[in-house]
Amino acid sequence: MTSFTSRILALLIGATAATTARADLTPFAQNFESLAASDPAALSNDGWKVFGNVFNSSGGYLYGYGTFPAPNGTPGFCSIASGEGGENQAVQYLNAYSDYNNGDHANGNRIEANVFQEQIVGAADLGKTYRFKFDYKASFTAGPAGSTTTQAFIKVLNPSAGYALVAFPTITTTTASTTVWSEGNTIDVTIGNDWTGHIFQFGFLSNATGYQASGVYYDNITFNQMASATIGGQVNLGSYVGTATGSSPVTLNYEITTLSDTVLSSGTVSVTPTGGIGTYSIDAGSATGSVKVKLSGGTWLKRSATTTVGAANANLVLPNGNVVAGSGAQLIDIADYVVLAGAFSALQGDGAYVAGADLNKDTVIDIADYTILSANFSSTDD
Repeated sequence: MTSFTSRILALLIGATAATTARADLTPFAQNFESLAASDPAALSNDGWKVFGNVFNSSGGYLYGYGTFPAPNGTPGFCSIASGEGGENQAVQYLNAYSDYNNGDHANGNRIEANVFQEQIVGAADLGKTYRFKFDYKASFTAGPAGSTTTQAFIKVLNPSAGYALVAFPTITTTTASTTVWSEGNTIDVTIGNDWTGHIFQFGFLSNATGYQASGVYYDNITFNQMASATIGGQVNLGSYVGTATGSSPVTLNYEITTLSDTVLSSGTVSVTPTGGIGTYSIDAGSATGSVKVKLSGGTWLKRSATTTVGAANANLVLPNGNVVAGSGAQLIDIADYVVLAGAFSALQGDGAYVAGADLNKDTVIDIADYTILSANFSSTDD
C-alpha cells in the first residue's frame, strides 16, 4: 500500500471516530468460540467495525464508506467461520475478506476492506507498550488469489491533525498457508507522549479487485499492555547506619542512558537499605538492550553500571560525603568540610540539626561523619 493510500485510509477510518468517548486503552481477547455464528450482529456486538476504501487500477483514491458495525455472514468484509481450525484454534474464528457487495470489483477498481477494533488513547497509556497478538491461516477454498494483498495492522490516528496517521505497523498475511496456522504473531506499539486522545485501531485488511479471493482466517486475538521491562540490582549506600529505630527509605535520583551517555529517561527511586544495602528496580520505559544506569542522591555521589534491560545485576556502591549538593557534577571537597564543621559546632551548642551533614543518618553529627567525609575526600561523580 502506498503512503498516499495510508494517509487516505487514516483520514477516512478516523473521521467517523471523532466522537468516541475518551478512555484509557483496555485489554481485549477473543477466540470467537462464544459468539453465535448464526447471529448477524455477533461481530458488531463484540465491537468489530468495518470501513471500505476504493482505488482505481493506478492506485488513485476514488471514495470511502463507513465506519459501519461489522456484519457477520454476508459477502461483505467478515464473518465467523469454522471447519479449518487447528489444535489451538478450536471450532470458530474470524474470516476477513473483501467487500464483495461493492460492484466496483467488476470495474477494475480495488476495494480495500478493513475490519478492526477501535479504542482511544488516554493519558495513563503514555509511554506504555501494547501488543496485538493473533493466529492466521488462509481459507482453504478462498485464500488470497491474483493480485489480492492482506495485512494485520495497528493504526494510530491524530484527530487534531486531520486524522494524520502517526503509527501503522503491519504484518503481511497474503502468503498465509491454506493448511497450517501461523500462531502467536505479534505487532507492538509504544504509546507516544503526545498521543492522548488519539484513535487506536487494531485489525485486518484486504485489498482486492475483480472479485478475486481474499479470505484469511484470524483467531486467538489478544490486545494488552506488555509488562514493563525493568533495570535493577543492589545499591550500597556507603556508610549508611540509619536512625535509632531502623532503616528509613532513601530517595535516589536515577538516569538510564545509552552506552554513549545519551539520557533515555530519568526520575527517582526509593530504596530502604539494610546494613547500608538495598535493592532497587526502575521501569526501563522504551529502553532496550545494553544501557547504563546511574544513581545518586542525598549525600551520595553518582555511580554508574552497564547492564541489559530486564536484568537485575546493576549493582552500585555510592561514596558518601557530599554535604553540599547542587547541580552539575558533584565533588567532595573543602566546601563539604566547612559545612560539616559548622553543623558539628552548632549542634554541640544546641544549635539546629543539619540533616545534610549527618552523613551516616544516625541523627547525630559527630566524629563518625568526619571519618566518612575524610575517607571519600576528593571523590567525584562518575
